[in-house]
Amino acid sequence: MKKRIIGLFAFVLSFSFLSVPVFASSNSYTLDELGLVVTIPSKYDVVTQDTSPNSSIFSDRGLSGSDIIDQFKANGIYLNALANDGSNEEIVVTMADGVFDNLSEFSNTSLKTLASSLVEGYESYGLTITSYDIYEHSQAKFIRIHFTDTTNSVYGLQYYTNYDAKTINFTLRSYSGDISQNQEETIKCVVDSIVFDTDPLVAPIVSETDSFVYTDKETNTKFTVPANWYKEELSKDREYIDVKFASGKEEGLVIMYGSTDLWASMSSSDKVGLQRSDFNSSQFTVSDMEEYFGVDAGKVSKATYNGIEYFTAVQSSKQEMYGTSFLVDITRVVRFYNGWLYEFQFGGTKDSDYFSDFEKLLNSVQYADVGGEPLLDSTPSTDNNKFLIWLGVAIVVSLLVVVVVVKRSKKRNQPNKETPSMKAFDEQTKPPLDLKLRCSNCGNELSPDSLFCHICGTRTNKVAETKGDDRL
Repeated sequence: MKKRIIGLFAFVLSFSFLSVPVFASSNSYTLDELGLVVTIPSKYDVVTQDTSPNSSIFSDRGLSGSDIIDQFKANGIYLNALANDGSNEEIVVTMADGVFDNLSEFSNTSLKTLASSLVEGYESYGLTITSYDIYEHSQAKFIRIHFTDTTNSVYGLQYYTNYDAKTINFTLRSYSGDISQNQEETIKCVVDSIVFDTDPLVAPIVSETDSFVYTDKETNTKFTVPANWYKEELSKDREYIDVKFASGKEEGLVIMYGSTDLWASMSSSDKVGLQRSDFNSSQFTVSDMEEYFGVDAGKVSKATYNGIEYFTAVQSSKQEMYGTSFLVDITRVVRFYNGWLYEFQFGGTKDSDYFSDFEKLLNSVQYADVGGEPLLDSTPSTDNNKFLIWLGVAIVVSLLVVVVVVKRSKKRNQPNKETPSMKAFDEQTKPPLDLKLRCSNCGNELSPDSLFCHICGTRTNKVAETKGDDRL
C-alpha cells in the first residue's frame, strides 16, 4: 500500500510528454473518465485521449498518433497542455483509482499529516519537496506540492486530490528554471476552473461552544479553554497527562495538559538541605531541556505567556496508517515551578490555523502555590546545605535525562498501531520495578529510589523514571 500511495502521488512527475506544439480549438475540455470539465488558457496547445490518432497534429510532426494515445491510456494521462508562446513548460493531468474516496472528508490537520508522508516517497524518486500546503477548491480539497527534479532540471507544482474515489493530479512542469509567480497563478487558475459533475461533500454542521475555565484540582492551576474546544475523555488512564481538549472545528486536533509532582518522587535523602521552592525552571538550561525533549541542539527555545517563561520545542514522531509512515508534529510547552512539572501539548506547530487558540490558553494560565511534604531540614543554608541544594538540582536533571532514554527504549519496543489522527496522543510508559542498591564506592545501602549516595555523593547505576505521557 505504501508503494501504491507514493506511486500514485509521484507518477506524473516522472512522465514528460514530447514538447511538440499541438493546436487546440477550444479552451474547455470535458474529461468524462475524471468526471470534470477544465479550462486551459489559450497559450497552451492541448492533446487528450480523445484526440484522433489520424489528426495532422501527429502526422505533420512524424509522430504516430496511435502510439501517443496508447501511451496516454497506459499511463493514466488524460490531458497534456504545451505552451505555444515559446516558454518551456507543460501542464499534465492524470487519473488513477483513488486511494481515498474524497479528501474533503479529512480535516486540514489530517491532510497536512497525510502530505508529510510524501517527503520520503518523493525523495526515493530523486525529487526534492520544497514546500506543501492545503488548497481548498470550491468543490474539493487539494494537497499542493512544490517539487524539484535536479537530475532532469525540472521544477514543478502539483495539485493532488481524491474525488469520487479517483486520484487526480494537475501538474505544471517547468524546464527552464524555478516555478515563477506567473506560472503559479496559471496552474491555480486551471485548478479553480475545474467543475466536477458530482456534488461536493457537505461538511457536517458543528455546534458552537463557549469558552470555559478548567481547574487542575491537584495544583489549583486554572486556565481558559477557548471557544469551540471541548473536553474529551482520554482513551485510557495516563500517568502524566491529566486532560485532553478536542477542537470542534478541526477534527482530530487536540490540546493536552498534565501536571506532575516531581518533588514528591524524590527520596527523603535527596531532599536533605532542599526546599520545594528551590525546584523551578531557573535551575534548568536549554541544553538540559534538549535532553528532556529528546531533540537536537538549537531546537529548544523559551517563550513567555502571561508573564511566565516556558521551555518549548517541536517533536516529530512517526505514526502508521494505510501501510505507510506519517510524520506528526507536536508542540510541547513546559514549566517547572515549586517542585511541579507542568506540560502543555498541541497537535501541530505555529503554522496551524488553530495555534492562536493554544496561545490564548497559555496566556490565561494562573498558577497557585502547591503545598508539599514537610521539609526534613528547613534550617538556613550552610555551605554544606548549599552543596546539597545543587546536588539535588543535578539529581533532577539526571532524572529527566533518564526519563527520555527509558521512553525512547520503550517506544521502540512497543509498535504503535494508532493512526496519525491528532486524537491519538496514546503513547505511555510504565515505571520500572524498584531494586535495592549499595553504593559502589563506600558500600552504604541505598534506598530504592536514590540516584546518589547520601553518604559519599557517588552516583548510582539505578535507572529512574518520572513519567510517560499521552502524545502522538
